[in-house]
Parts: sequence; C-alpha cells; structure tokens
Amino acid sequence: MGDTREPFDDLFDPVADQPAAPPAAPQVQMVPCPSCGTTNEATNRHCVSCGARVAQGPLPMAPQPLARSTAGSRALIVTAAVIAVVAVIAFFYNAFVDDEPGTTTVANGGSSNTSSSTTAGNGGTLPETVELTANRVVPSAQLSGFPADNLIDSDPTTMWQVGQEGVGATLTFFFPEPVALERIEFKNISDQESFLRNFRVRGLRISPDDTTRPTIVELANTRDLQPVAIQTELTKTVRIEVTSTYPAEAVGELQPFKELAVEDISFFGSVVTDG
Repeated sequence: MGDTREPFDDLFDPVADQPAAPPAAPQVQMVPCPSCGTTNEATNRHCVSCGARVAQGPLPMAPQPLARSTAGSRALIVTAAVIAVVAVIAFFYNAFVDDEPGTTTVANGGSSNTSSSTTAGNGGTLPETVELTANRVVPSAQLSGFPADNLIDSDPTTMWQVGQEGVGATLTFFFPEPVALERIEFKNISDQESFLRNFRVRGLRISPDDTTRPTIVELANTRDLQPVAIQTELTKTVRIEVTSTYPAEAVGELQPFKELAVEDISFFGSVVTDG
C-alpha cells in the first residue's frame, strides 16, 4: 500500500531531531565613563581605561575602631583602685588593731582629752581625778606683797607678780607625795583693768620631774580659766617657765605696768598609792 500523504503534508510536520536553540545570553548594561567616555560594564566601580570612578553607589566603609581609653581615664581608674585598696586596709586595721594612746597636744590654752590608766608605773593604783595641792612653790623671783604662795592659796583675790615683763621667770611646785597629773589650770587676773595693765602669760614650758620631755603651751590672751592637758605617773615636782608674754596696755589715762601677774595655778590628777 503506497504513501497516501499529500506532498503538502510535510510542510506541517514538526522538524524531527532538530536541536533546541540555546538560551539568549543575559544582556550586560553598559555605561560610559564620566571622565574619558570609555564604555564600561555597569557593575564596574572604576573605568577600565582611565581608572576614574564609574559606579555611583557608596563605597564600603571600614568598621569603626574600638574606642581607646585616654590617659586621663586610665589615671582615674588607677586612682579609684588605689583608694579602694586603702579603704579596705583601713577597715581591717581599725577592726583588728587597737588604737595607741594619743599624745597630749595643746594650743591656745586648749586641752586634749586623754584616757588615764588605773595602774601607776610602780604597780600602784590610781584613784579618781581630784584637785591636787602643792605644799610648796619656789619662784625664780617675786615682788614684795605678791609672793608665789598666792598661786596655791585658793584665794582669787591674791596673785603672783614678777618684774621685767616676766619672760624667763620660773615656778617650781612641790607635792608631798607622788601624783599622776592629768591637767593644769591657769588663771589670769579676773579684774579687767588689772588684767590689761599687767603683762599676761603667753608661752609656757612645763617640765615634770618624771619625764625628760617638757610640754610646750601657748595660752590665750583671756581672763577665762585655761586648762592644759598633761599626763604623768610619778610626779613630785613640776617646773613651769614663762617663755613669752602678752604686753601690758594702757587703760584710759592709766599707764601700763611692767610686771607680769598670774592669779592662780591649779593641778588635777590622782595621788599614787602603793598596792
């Protein structure tokens, strides 16, 4: 049986075994170089001819460097660390170390509070603080009618006077038995006119016989009672030297005197007893 297809039928049959066409290559966008005009791919950042920048997008940014501490901040950190260490040391020191007894310091007639021991240097006991009475006082000089004994007679109307403005004058007090001193009280003249017209004690050097280190005192220029802290254990004599004075003053038409005047000197502490 013969082929009955018409010759024109072949025109409409698919082409057998004909390979498919390859996909079209993607088109690359081209842009001219703004500097030299050379055509470059749009993805290029720089011209292939002159090197000028082609792409207009932002350039990649480098990461920000880590902030560095300045010299000032480092010094502040070190200082804070040192303060913290010192505070810790001070805390443990105060918590575990006993405080040592303070030394006596005196300025302008003031006194510092010191705690006295209940045991004397010879093993005896110290009773409570009382006013101590010196049984004798020996001055380096005194004016007639104004002896140094007036300083220990407990009479506020009497006084000790010495001439030549009083600088260098000394008083030595004697106790009938050993005492432990805690303070000495000085009193200038109570009467305002006499206070001003006489020289007044300013600087003092106090030397108990049971210590080689004197107490240096500066009194205020006042009529008020002035206590001076001093701590001894077995004192039988106390030597007081005037090292400086406040000048006498005129009162109205009344001229100043050239004498130094002191109304009273009192001692406080304990009598040392054995056993």
